[in-house]
Amino acid sequence: MPPIEYELPASAGQRLLWLMNHYRGGAGAFNSHVLLRLRGPLDHDRLTRAVSELCLRHHALRTTLRRSGVRLVQTVHQSAEVPVYRRELDVQVSEAGPVLADELGAALDLTTRPLAVTTFRRSARDHVLCMKVHHLLTDGWSSAILARELCALYQGTIELPELPWQFADYVRWQQQQLESHGFLDRHNRYWQRQLSGARLTSLTGLSADRRDAGTTDTTAIEWFEFGPATSRALRELARRECTVLFPVLLAVFYAMLHYLTGDHDLAVASMFANRTMPQVRGTVGLFANLLVLRGQVDPKGSFRSLLAATEKTFLGALRHQSLPIQLVPFPAMDGLRLGSPEIVFQLLAGELPTGSDMEDLRADRLPTPDGLGSRFDLEMIIIPEGEQLKGLLRHSTRRFSRTWIADFVAAYRALAARFAAHPDLEVGRGQEVMAQVLAGQ
Repeated sequence: MPPIEYELPASAGQRLLWLMNHYRGGAGAFNSHVLLRLRGPLDHDRLTRAVSELCLRHHALRTTLRRSGVRLVQTVHQSAEVPVYRRELDVQVSEAGPVLADELGAALDLTTRPLAVTTFRRSARDHVLCMKVHHLLTDGWSSAILARELCALYQGTIELPELPWQFADYVRWQQQQLESHGFLDRHNRYWQRQLSGARLTSLTGLSADRRDAGTTDTTAIEWFEFGPATSRALRELARRECTVLFPVLLAVFYAMLHYLTGDHDLAVASMFANRTMPQVRGTVGLFANLLVLRGQVDPKGSFRSLLAATEKTFLGALRHQSLPIQLVPFPAMDGLRLGSPEIVFQLLAGELPTGSDMEDLRADRLPTPDGLGSRFDLEMIIIPEGEQLKGLLRHSTRRFSRTWIADFVAAYRALAARFAAHPDLEVGRGQEVMAQVLAGQ
């Protein structure tokens, strides 16, 4: 092992993910990744230097974690020599999903190195770059940083700004805050008031639930688009209501869950970026916090009313996202089994780069392949790309069939279009739209 630079305790978020890894660890479930198609002549030595520079820049990429008694400890090492492995790709890039899934799903040993980088060579001018980092040391926002800065370091003509904080600086700041009674009291009061009596919404028992089917549990992904007209209508509705896209699309999701479960009191998990401080906006690390968003659906009320209530929930969560939800004391958390939440809704906080130039190389982001493990049974992720809205529904193949998932996505898109065009429509009327979609009309 390289020499130790410094050690510190794990953050609250790292401790939660360590626990979740115990319950939901699987192929790739706790590997975050950057997947790029590189077209042009690839200089392997130059890429290796860029990866090493990236690791020197971000301490999280040269951090290991281990148990010390009951404590989880992270160690930052001085050097960051990361080999870039080379493999041949015997199929077209469009057919490489199973090969890439195998690579992304291979476990990372957090006691030795949290990062692995491999290039797959299809031809002299066509490669796939696979960089995976253990989720205890990164998050979705960090993946965008890694993709952007790796391209810049490979190019070598762009000077990256100095980082104000490393992840360790944030961990120390968080610990100081958690030891402050004012910080804890302010956030605890909010979350206990918001979540008292709540239970995480579950789809267990529905006809779609195949929990006892005995099939191997992997994750599949259903990609979808809203289309230009619906994307535009959703953005215009957000602007008219003086809000942002997240509560608009979460309100549609609440309506969907109400139709499926019959429940009026709904609670779903969501990962918030937790990058409110400017010191950490360019730093790689696990800053994201898992929060619970609770909504009340009145089928007699209008979608506009549901949106207003959802926006209030969203804004409250934004103001109080610094406290990881697992630290909220009981009894408010009695019904919230955060070791393994079932349903998650997310909208990516920042647009992922779809492509960039690396001097004589073109780098384009590739979609996540099927077949990886997942921390959650059903995870809806909305992805803004320019004016267009895209999304994916990541799901457990043991729990849900492809047909049911395709119907879920079709109904969600149809409801989003109807409510965006008619926000004063009663929420209960949306069930007719859903029934028509499921009937194939």
